[in-house]
Amino acid sequence: MINHFTITKDDFAERLVEIRNTVIKLIEEYDIDTVAFEDIQLQENTKTFKVLAEVFGIIYELVTVFFSCCKDIHYNNIHQQIVFIGR
Repeated sequence: MINHFTITKDDFAERLVEIRNTVIKLIEEYDIDTVAFEDIQLQENTKTFKVLAEVFGIIYELVTVFFSCCKDIHYNNIHQQIVFIGR
């Protein structure tokens, strides 16, 4: 099972597309049916916060489209990560 992946593109927009495509592959490969999101917190480094917010937005939009037919999208500010649960 994949527990992380590395994006190697230099351009940030291209990295976002690669992240989106990788998450699509993971959803399809592992038959994901439940997703939980953590709220991000503003830290001292606003650049990191901005990048996290953009990645979060891409994944949240993607999951919303993928799971629009069901109610298994959970937004939770307690968890420390985005969690995908498959079969």
